[in-house]
Amino acid sequence: MAPLPGKVLLHCEYISRSCACHIEYEIAEEAINFISYVAKFSREWGEPNARDMGRMASQPKAKGEMYILNDGMDMKAKIAAMERRLEELEMNRCKKWQNHLSDTIASYALCHLSEINSQLHQKIENVESSQIKRMDEVQNDLSQKIDNLQDSISRFANLNTMQEKENSPSQPHQNQKGIHEMEAKEGDKEVICPHAS
Repeated sequence: MAPLPGKVLLHCEYISRSCACHIEYEIAEEAINFISYVAKFSREWGEPNARDMGRMASQPKAKGEMYILNDGMDMKAKIAAMERRLEELEMNRCKKWQNHLSDTIASYALCHLSEINSQLHQKIENVESSQIKRMDEVQNDLSQKIDNLQDSISRFANLNTMQEKENSPSQPHQNQKGIHEMEAKEGDKEVICPHAS
């Protein structure tokens, strides 16, 4: 479908590019279809509507009726007025969408940040508890090894003293060579130990 007379495309030109509120041919076609539907089933331009029937002549018209056209205007003026109104509505919709989008992103970010903070806190607690558990295990293991080492040293010392007692005579000797010297006489079988006391 061709664009409206005097307009190639309708755009939300002053809204940021992230708004993505460009009115393409499909939206324009939908607007024309709506206008055709309204024109087909609505009253004549000069006819009073249901709200105007009970209104007195001195009462002002509502803001929504600011684009009511007289019978004397040609079709181009009618379309231009509807086009301006459509642009105004689209701009309002874009602004509302942009505000909603920024509010949604901000609330999502805050919610997501608090969730991340909670997860990080939980992970830190898990790491701390596992680290403490690991340190306790290492401490217990080292204590057990130290106890085993002390026990082994004590056994070794006891074994060493026992071996020294077994290898040493009950009385100390001053001259090992003199103890074993004996004088023997061939005839009487008398043995004299000179160092014996």
